[in-house]
Amino acid sequence: MAAAALGGDRRPHLYGLVHTPEHRRSPFGVHDHAVILLKAQLGSALLGLALIQLLLALWMYGRLPDRACVKM
Repeated sequence: MAAAALGGDRRPHLYGLVHTPEHRRSPFGVHDHAVILLKAQLGSALLGLALIQLLLALWMYGRLPDRACVKM
């Protein structure tokens, strides 16, 4: 515990000594088009989830037209 507080963990340093970086590969794709496509898909998914969250909140508080709120 004291070693972690004073000097931190040495594993990232040791990993860097053993492995060489490969700059041609990326977790988001090889080309710029793949990165833009991934960001567009993730943004669309997040927008859809935000819309679902908004509709569920409106339904829960009875703010949707012609709907009664849930009574507990």
